[in-house]
Amino acid sequence: MRQTQQPVRWAGTLMTAWAAMLLFAALFAGLFTNSAHAQQPERRVALIIGNSQYVSVPKLDNPGPDARLMADTFAALGFTLVGGKAHLDLDKQSLENVVQSFGKAIQGANVALFYYAGHGLQIRGGNFLVPVNANPTREADADFQLLNVDLVLRQMELAGTRLNMVILDACRNNPFASRGLRSTGGGLAQMQAPEGTLLAYATQPGNVAQDGADGHSPYTRALAKAVATPGLDVFSVFNDVGVAVKRATNSVQQPWVSSSPLEGKFYFAGSSPDGPAPAVPQPALVALAPSSTSRTSSSSGSRLRSTPQTLSADDAKVMVVTQNFYRAGWNTQGRGGPHQYETQVHAGGLVVVNPVTGLMWQRSGSGMIVQGGQQGAEQYVQSLNAKRFGGFDDWRLPTLDEAMSLMMPPDGGQPLQTSAGAAKVHLASAFETGGAYFIWTSDLQASGRGWVVYYVDAACNGENLQYNAYVRAVRSLTSK
Repeated sequence: MRQTQQPVRWAGTLMTAWAAMLLFAALFAGLFTNSAHAQQPERRVALIIGNSQYVSVPKLDNPGPDARLMADTFAALGFTLVGGKAHLDLDKQSLENVVQSFGKAIQGANVALFYYAGHGLQIRGGNFLVPVNANPTREADADFQLLNVDLVLRQMELAGTRLNMVILDACRNNPFASRGLRSTGGGLAQMQAPEGTLLAYATQPGNVAQDGADGHSPYTRALAKAVATPGLDVFSVFNDVGVAVKRATNSVQQPWVSSSPLEGKFYFAGSSPDGPAPAVPQPALVALAPSSTSRTSSSSGSRLRSTPQTLSADDAKVMVVTQNFYRAGWNTQGRGGPHQYETQVHAGGLVVVNPVTGLMWQRSGSGMIVQGGQQGAEQYVQSLNAKRFGGFDDWRLPTLDEAMSLMMPPDGGQPLQTSAGAAKVHLASAFETGGAYFIWTSDLQASGRGWVVYYVDAACNGENLQYNAYVRAVRSLTSK
């Protein structure tokens, strides 16, 4: 009898211990789950729109480049972009569709941001965004051909996001005024917004904003810089934008912000200027073995030369012809010929990877002309490395050899509207044209001048070392 009771007693003890272990595991899992939940980062969602190529009214130069600049900027700051990119040149149906997608994407998000650059106008106190195919001739057409900004605000209100931001770089003159559609005032009107919403206008309500002369509007140029500055809360960001635009336009344009009370503080780029920079997704492709299809370099015999050299004008001409780059009067037989340029966009659109040449490029370039000549260009690159742009700290100026590898024949480049009319930019379409379409290289000319590549003209020229130009940094994929 005792022999049969002993196993039962041990079995009961084991069952009790097992139950205790399960209870401990459940409690531990619950604590771990709660801890992980508490540490989940806030979810930021942004919809970026730029309308430039209007059909019935004057086209605009800046909204396309502006939207791409803001998409790159916000992606690097941890925002999830609706559609994964900037949405350009949307007609009425496409505009409605993408706003509807935005409303779905912000469900459960902490922060919702809407940015629009393009034509905008006010009618009877309401603000309307202009699709590229719009052509209203009377006020009654507005609801059918334009998009009321209230539709965007309603998506935010129904989603219940903690912080909503609507940024409108759209305060230009009414483009339909001469066609019978007369708005009740210039620029845009003040709006009433849901709780927890900030409305940012490129200029005061009722006023008209300026177009920039460097490929970006003064407002968006200042905004891209301010949001990427650590230590600035949301109100400080827009205050800095206002001051910068006011100075840049000699007080002609003064940005405007209105908001409901916002609980807590929000920082685009971190709460401390001394703290770590926002994490930028690291490109999936960081190292490549030499490709058998790599473009042959006139100097290295394999990949493009990355070591700076002193090159005469004759050297440059030989390089252009040898590598089958197009330049009027130099290599006309290469016009329209095969080019092996392949690109992949990484790091939230900040960089372009070219597996053929084994190079990673800054997609948008410096965005504005860098002062200080070639020395200023070098300092600009050093600043990229200091903040680990794109997740790397080994950026450099390209050699002439490398810079010309981005040059495309007339049918392979992308267009740019200039004051003289339509012109071609002989630059691979994966790149932002306005950000750097004539750039410094690290090569020097025998006369002590520096080589600058001009993608508008498909040319390279020797310039004085004090010449101010754009910068597009590069790094070798196999270097780290």
